[in-house]
Amino acid sequence: MRLIPRQSQIPLGYVNPTQAPPPRPAVAAPVSPTDQALEDLRKLGDLKAQGVLTDEEFTTMKARILAD
Repeated sequence: MRLIPRQSQIPLGYVNPTQAPPPRPAVAAPVSPTDQALEDLRKLGDLKAQGVLTDEEFTTMKARILAD
């Protein structure tokens, strides 16, 4: 007869060898300011192409992105 330990007797952090280890948390790759500015400009261009932004709004927001 095999004895099974109570929950309180199982050490914290114990992993059953038949279970896969928990996944590691995802680490976001650092984004350089240049990459971020390019991405913002792409999104801005998309909004202008969709007609969401006027030419004036586009020009103003583009200037803000490029000034940073």
